Amino acid sequence: DLPAQLTGSGELVVRSLVSDGCFLYVYTSKGLLKIGSGYGSSIRQHVYMHKPDFFASDRHGWLGYCKNKLYLRIGRKKTEVYEIDRETLEVRNLIRLDPGQPAPVEPKSAVFTDGNQLGLILLTNFDNLTIRLYDADCQPERDEGTATTTLTSQKEINVHLLRRRTLILGRSPFEDGMSRRATELDAPIAMQLDDNDDDPLLSIYGGQDFALLTTTSGKV
Repeated sequence: DLPAQLTGSGELVVRSLVSDGCFLYVYTSKGLLKIGSGYGSSIRQHVYMHKPDFFASDRHGWLGYCKNKLYLRIGRKKTEVYEIDRETLEVRNLIRLDPGQPAPVEPKSAVFTDGNQLGLILLTNFDNLTIRLYDADCQPERDEGTATTTLTSQKEINVHLLRRRTLILGRSPFEDGMSRRATELDAPIAMQLDDNDDDPLLSIYGGQDFALLTTTSGKV
């Protein structure tokens, strides 16, 4: 049965949920719930704990479970996560995931976990994502003068969102007309070239019977 605070007036909105294999932790518009899943020693659907004053004003929270620890990220942009005590549902620690960018810049980011590491996805420019992975077992560095600790990434992966391609349209004067139907002789031929990420195509120069392609390194 749900606590009385959850069945009263006002809509109950689920923001995020996660499981540790035994219990479900559900972050809602009316607080944080710890519910039995029926596995292990838990009773299915039994509400073991409810913390109604748990960041009630936030609308975009994220819950994650990593290395036997429960984490919460508030908002959409912050690179900070709260470590939550699974027994009391109280905040134990505030951890900053170092984005590797200057402090005045608050990059757009998303937090995730694969169960073994915490991760941060950063949009570095319009066609590139940077994925930073953090060891949750690593002893974080405590920021001087604050209660916040900082984790430094152990691994970084860059993902390109765009694939550059060049499309060439045309018809060579020496093309064998017998290989094409008569109705298609005036239609241009399309040729697609995949760019090399290490040395992308810079320009194309067309002549009467030939074309020259140049790359950023000066190759022709």
